Amino acid sequence: MLTYVTPDKNEPHLLEYAISLASKLEAHLEGVVFTFLPELSGIYATMPDDFYTRVQKQSEAAAENARLDFRRRASTASIHHAVRSYTATANEAEPLFGRAARCFDLAIVPQTNPENAAFFNPTFEDVMFLSGRPTLFVPTIQKGPAAVNRVLLCWNGDRWAARAAA
Repeated sequence: MLTYVTPDKNEPHLLEYAISLASKLEAHLEGVVFTFLPELSGIYATMPDDFYTRVQKQSEAAAENARLDFRRRASTASIHHAVRSYTATANEAEPLFGRAARCFDLAIVPQTNPENAAFFNPTFEDVMFLSGRPTLFVPTIQKGPAAVNRVLLCWNGDRWAARAAA
């Protein structure tokens, strides 16, 4: 299983869900953490000279904290785990994650939270199409460990969707 490791400390429910699901299924869980680069635009011309560098260093620190938090939580749960790191803009993160998810049985991603949208927070709606693999969206209202009582399966009826649903 592959999961996104968010650097946002206000959204721990995704990791809790993914780790508990991996534990229940006795599965390997791989985390993906991004160091986000700001998109270059004309707005940076009005910023102080070191603004881009400061934003990048903050993103690197947040990514390192997220990576350590994932490792700590996964070790505490005694599951097999690993973590990958990428440096990308928010627009590049989703395709990178989608390509990585092609090599896993399941991708676990957060539902986009419109009330708490971070500046460098990718949306993962296209991961299910980019990966060709099953994708589990963890709702923003999810609290506690994984409980798979109901699963909604969406597909368009073509052979790729049938393969992903199998």
